[in-house]
Amino acid sequence: SQVREILAPLSKTYTPQRILGAGNMGYVVLVRHRVLGLRAMKLLHAGMSHSPKLKTRFEKEALAMDRLLHPNLVRVYEMSQVGGNPFILMEYLDGGSLAQHLETFGLMPPRQAVGVAVAILRGLQAAHQGGVIHRDIKPGNILFDRKGIPKITDFGIAYLEEGAHSMTKEGSAMGTFAFMAPEQLFGQSALIGARSDIHAVGVTLYAMLTCGILGKAAFFQQIEDYPERLDPIPEILRGVIRKATAKDRDDRFQTASAMADELEAIAASLPKDPETTP
Repeated sequence: SQVREILAPLSKTYTPQRILGAGNMGYVVLVRHRVLGLRAMKLLHAGMSHSPKLKTRFEKEALAMDRLLHPNLVRVYEMSQVGGNPFILMEYLDGGSLAQHLETFGLMPPRQAVGVAVAILRGLQAAHQGGVIHRDIKPGNILFDRKGIPKITDFGIAYLEEGAHSMTKEGSAMGTFAFMAPEQLFGQSALIGARSDIHAVGVTLYAMLTCGILGKAAFFQQIEDYPERLDPIPEILRGVIRKATAKDRDDRFQTASAMADELEAIAASLPKDPETTP
């Protein structure tokens, strides 16, 4: 009812269908455009639109997404506001998230997991070349379209380079704990960059292959203390994950493309996915 009330001035154009998801800052609503069909609309929670800081962060997310166009990135169509409430209009993907896929079907066979990781990395390379660092890559922020193509979403804490200022103060940590690189975990904002996202892709690949991220400690700390936790993963992929998630960022892949290229080279030697693979 609150969503319908907020969107009432747009009722001739958009009809709310249902809430797709909610987070700390806002929620995503499925809406039907009068002509163009289904779209996803991201809104701030009621009351948060009065906070200049949160509105700026919301606008920053729209700016980050709007400047990027790639098959593996969720597309933004518009940012506007209704009754003082800002919203972002995005493409609607009805294949669910990677997190939902893992919860429903369990771990992925290696070749499928590598394919998803490569798609994420190709999208990230485009983002990085556009001066955008995502900073929160994880299974919940990877969506699928109905053909199973992965797309990165939620640029809510992205960092924009080329003179745009991050809203993260030095010494503050932003991201999802288990996926955060050391420089993020320890709030070293000046060191956060493309290789921080690459670290998160390494952890995401691990999650796809094992259906878990092993508790509450940061991933790189867990693997340092318990290297045997990589044992269930095909040996040919262990080195990739170790390199992607290295504690020292200089020891990681230097670009998302470099990691994607190495994974694509490995994919041919992996067994084919079982015919029953979802």
